[in-house]
Amino acid sequence: MKKGQFFRKSLLTCALVMPLSAYAAEGISYSFIEADYLIQNIDYYEDNDFFDNFAEDFDDGDGYNIRASFDLSDSLFTFGSYGSTDSEFSYFDDNGGFVSQSDDVKTLKLGLGFHTPLSDSFDLVVSGGYIDVDLGDFSLGRNENDDLNSGDDIQNAFDDLNEDDSDGYFLDLGGRAQLTSWLEFGAGVRYTDLDYGDNTSLFGNLLFELSDNLGVNLGGDFGDELSTYSLGLRYSF
Repeated sequence: MKKGQFFRKSLLTCALVMPLSAYAAEGISYSFIEADYLIQNIDYYEDNDFFDNFAEDFDDGDGYNIRASFDLSDSLFTFGSYGSTDSEFSYFDDNGGFVSQSDDVKTLKLGLGFHTPLSDSFDLVVSGGYIDVDLGDFSLGRNENDDLNSGDDIQNAFDDLNEDDSDGYFLDLGGRAQLTSWLEFGAGVRYTDLDYGDNTSLFGNLLFELSDNLGVNLGGDFGDELSTYSLGLRYSF
C-alpha cells in the first residue's frame, strides 16, 4: 500500500472512531434522575372549529413527570420518563347544559441517545425512542377486558400494543451548552409520530446548578397544538 493511501485511510478511520469515543463537554452529565412539576396548554381544541361550543379551553392541566438518564459509554446514553397530567375542560352541550370533564394524560418514553462534543462547552445530542400516550388509565396496549392474572390475556395485551393508536416514536435533535460553572442551556427540535397523528415542536431548558450534583431545571416544549412547561429538581451523578 502506498504511503499516501495509508495516510488517507488512517485519517478516515480516526474521523469515524473519534465521535464514538468522545466524552461529554466539560460539566455536562448524562447520568441523572429528575422529578418535575408540569403545566400543559393544549391549543388544538381552541383552534378547531368543531369545539367552538367550549366554554373554556382544554388546557390548564398540571401534574408530574419522573425521568432518568444513564451513561452507557462515552457517547451513548439511555433514558426513560413517566408523566401524568390532569386536563380539565368545560363546555355547553347541545341542550345548553354546562358539562365539566376531567381526563388524566399519561405519557411513557423510553429511548437511546448519542452525544459528541463540538467544543469544550457544547455537545451535539441526537436521541429518539418509543412513546405511549394514554387518556385515563395507563394501558400500554391492555384493554379493560384483559385480566393480567391470565397468561393468555397478558399475551393479548402485548398483541394489542402493536395495534395501539396512542403509541409511536419520537426523534430529538439538539444541543447542550455549559454557559457558566452554574448554568447549563439546552435546546432542539422534536418530531413525534403517533398512530393518530404527528407533531413537530421546539424544546429548551435552563439547568441552575446548586452544587456538583443538585440542580433546578426549568424547561419547555412548544408545539402548535400542545405546549408543556416544567420545573424540576435534578440529581446528577
